[in-house]
Amino acid sequence: MLREIYFDESYHEKTGRIGVSATMATTGQWEHFVRDWGGVLAAKSVAPGEFHAQSGGKVQRELNLSLAGLLSNLGICSTCVTLRTNDFEANTTLEQRGNYGGVFGFARYVAILSLSLGFEDAGRSGEFAYYADQGGRGLDWFMQTLRTIAANDSLRRQYRLTKHGVVDRRVHLPVHAADLVAHEVITHRHTSEPLNVLGRQVLVDDWNGDEVREVLNDFSQSRERLKKIRDKNRR
Repeated sequence: MLREIYFDESYHEKTGRIGVSATMATTGQWEHFVRDWGGVLAAKSVAPGEFHAQSGGKVQRELNLSLAGLLSNLGICSTCVTLRTNDFEANTTLEQRGNYGGVFGFARYVAILSLSLGFEDAGRSGEFAYYADQGGRGLDWFMQTLRTIAANDSLRRQYRLTKHGVVDRRVHLPVHAADLVAHEVITHRHTSEPLNVLGRQVLVDDWNGDEVREVLNDFSQSRERLKKIRDKNRR
């Protein structure tokens, strides 16, 4: 079974915290999503490229709730990794930051592992395709990493990677799902109506500086560390 994963990110200036979301569904689930979500946007006379979860107003609130409801009904799951940029920079070396494409690249990488650990069916079997919205921060490093994995037979099997690429929200509607999750988590997760609708279909991993330092000092143990963090069930 192929699962397609879409990434997007958000940044909260007041707290200095970033959030990278990864939303995962089977090809069949995404096909249903694109059909139904496209219909919702058309009914509201909103072009796909005009949808941004952070936009204000009554129509945007209705769209965000409709999107959350659709994701809930289809059983589409997401994870969101959050981290303060200051914590990341204070607990990493210049070399380490370069190795992971900075805080956004690091968070994308962790989000991949969080998905497979947070949702058991994805962790056991199947293959993955990874797609990130164009213009995302740290995207060059992330794409280069995926190209490296794809070119190596052993790594490709280890990560169960079949496809990867950069996508455009004006064409690829699944990016809207990751956009919604990242925005809601990073701005007002505890009062968010869309997150309340999604419930346990969204897992949030809040990272601090100590956790970053520990993982990067021995990334071979990252999966076990991520399990412990995910099991705290922070929200």
